[in-house]
Amino acid sequence: MKSAKFTVGVLGLLCVIQGIGGLIQRMVKPDYHGWYLVLYLSDGPVFQIVGSIILILLGSFLLHITRNQKQSSENSTDS
Repeated sequence: MKSAKFTVGVLGLLCVIQGIGGLIQRMVKPDYHGWYLVLYLSDGPVFQIVGSIILILLGSFLLHITRNQKQSSENSTDS
């Protein structure tokens, strides 16, 4: 169970990094793709920005889920 939480947490962190990095890269150098996944999926700037925001939201959600699971498991072991 701990490895599943860890995997979801790492996936959430990667999504947040890819989303924020892709958004910044799009603003600074629009023609350079770098290593951000969302910049390779589409050449349209609107789709790249929306994709970056979706990745940020997805990553934040996954990190929030793992945080809530950690807090609930700590509370159940205390009682």
